[in-house]
Amino acid sequence: MTTLPEQEIPVAIHPLGPTPGIVPVLPSVIPRTEHCEIVVHIGLFFDGTGNNKDWDDGDACHDGSETQLQRRKESNVARLFFAYPDDPDGGYFRIYVSGVGTPFKPIGEDVPATTGMAFGGGGDGRINFGLLSVLNSIHRVASPNDLLAYVDPVVMALCRNGIRTYNPRTDTRSSLVGGAADETALGKVSMRTTGGLLMDALTGNRQHAKAFYKREAQRIAAMISSPDKSRPVEIFIDAFGFSRGAAEARVFCNWLNELFEGDMLCGVRATIRFLGLFDTVASVGLPNNSSMTYDLTNGHAGWGSEQYLRIPGRIKNCVHFVAMHENRPSFPLDRVLVNNGLPDNCHEYAFPGMHSDVGGGYAVNEQGRGRLPISSSKNLLSSEKLSQLPLEYMFKAAQAAKVPLRIDLAVKQAGGGYNPFQVDDGLRQAYARFHAACSPSARQPADWLIVYLAWRYQVRDTYTQLPWASRVHSLSKRDMDDLAGANQTLLSDIAALDTGLLERAGSAAYEAGKAIVQTFERGNPLLADLHRRALPESTVSKLRKLAPEADDVLRRLRSHPTVSEAEADLFSTYAHDSYAGFRPYDHQFRLWLVGCRKLLPGSWEPEGYLRYRRFYTGFAKARTYKVVIADTQLQRIEMQNLIDSKGYGIGDAFSGRAL
Repeated sequence: MTTLPEQEIPVAIHPLGPTPGIVPVLPSVIPRTEHCEIVVHIGLFFDGTGNNKDWDDGDACHDGSETQLQRRKESNVARLFFAYPDDPDGGYFRIYVSGVGTPFKPIGEDVPATTGMAFGGGGDGRINFGLLSVLNSIHRVASPNDLLAYVDPVVMALCRNGIRTYNPRTDTRSSLVGGAADETALGKVSMRTTGGLLMDALTGNRQHAKAFYKREAQRIAAMISSPDKSRPVEIFIDAFGFSRGAAEARVFCNWLNELFEGDMLCGVRATIRFLGLFDTVASVGLPNNSSMTYDLTNGHAGWGSEQYLRIPGRIKNCVHFVAMHENRPSFPLDRVLVNNGLPDNCHEYAFPGMHSDVGGGYAVNEQGRGRLPISSSKNLLSSEKLSQLPLEYMFKAAQAAKVPLRIDLAVKQAGGGYNPFQVDDGLRQAYARFHAACSPSARQPADWLIVYLAWRYQVRDTYTQLPWASRVHSLSKRDMDDLAGANQTLLSDIAALDTGLLERAGSAAYEAGKAIVQTFERGNPLLADLHRRALPESTVSKLRKLAPEADDVLRRLRSHPTVSEAEADLFSTYAHDSYAGFRPYDHQFRLWLVGCRKLLPGSWEPEGYLRYRRFYTGFAKARTYKVVIADTQLQRIEMQNLIDSKGYGIGDAFSGRAL
């Protein structure tokens, strides 16, 4: 492992050629078909928050008209899924896991979980679904009748219930989500009294799940050793993930690692061959957000604990592509570094654009990005999405590791002449020019970001006159409102900082206003964040909403040289504006007697553009560029003092009882 000084944790842009350092993973044995021996390949694909190839993006007020796949909006994880062989008789298994915040019927989420989008709810069940799918795949190969170890009702019961508690007074156990049906299903795997596999939400305890998996792995190993069964002689496991799905993939590998006995899984030699990650964001529980007074979990609650996100040494190749220009508070990055060291089996590179410019998921023509005529086919327009480039590089890196990906499989499955891996020539040329304009040396994440923000500052008064605007006008009023409104937020933030700086130098108004807000926060810190969002748009309140580094960011933007033509072209033509398109409090809800209403119309994240992205390196401490992040341990102590004095806790904050 290579370690670096505290402030030197840069990331390089991916070279134009192959991903360096990929280790080819070849079979160590040749199966003897006359003895019914077989090599097993299992691919797992964990999609990102809100990403689901089969979902129509409907909400409580409107049904969607087409699935994400039909709209050519599916993520890079879904596109890679289509390229993985699906041939159980030949030993090839692929498992798709839809993103949190979308339906996932195998674990009982017929509709999106209410806590999925905001807090990562449902991730634990999805990870356990992946583990059960691995055991099911191995069991099917070894079973003479292609039997699964766990039928669908059992999988659902295991993945939507946690440990059952016993009440000696009533001689009863806690209820199950599916009632009697789940109790029957759990009984089939001797878990009726224990419950399902979900960890305890407060303590993080999952010892019952570990015991279950160990027991089941040993049972399957005993079955495989029987001479009258077909026999897997080697197992290769590959996992891919985007956003929270990347976090799930990392946790999956850690929990799977617990089942190994040396190099053996279920009594068979096994290898985690490849872990492909697009811009990992955990944000489980309350995400890291510097506009909040208390950072209770750093977005690493429950299944998203930092220890589960570290990359096990057992993985032969881990490739992580991160977004150069993402900086929303709700999307802190979990790098694959451990403190200041990059594990020897890991490769981390930056690509231009935002979170979904790396992991995919934008619709064609969204925000007017692209150069092709807007009347072009969706198949063609999909090829000029910026996310096609990291998709192509990930595909080639996986192939170099001997992952059995094939583009022809993806084309056949998608149908209609659609090639999910096609890259437009114009996009490829624009990226080559951008790449040439960048220094090949690695940079701090904030230094990649600052170039984009400097460009936004330099075009702040002409932003809505750029070529994308004419495309958007004929495509989407919502996109136009988003982009113009968010740019106005940038202008108002700059004005507020300029005014605030004068107040700090020559007036008591700023300090007086800040004192009022702080007094309120000390009285009820759980409401403080919502209070700041609701304050009138005075200079003082605006400054209270901005990130602590906003002054430094603005200073750097003003001193930055003119952004090169190549970089500006890629930003204006292909890179999306993730801040403009993300209104976390702007969702529609159907209310009784009222109908559909938006919670907080026009509510972008309060910190705006003038901030650095937070990131983690295997521990709870958030890091950024030349900014001291608040000590989370001190925050927890202060919050505990509040709990002791007020009589409510973190669980109450999530449930709303404290409010």
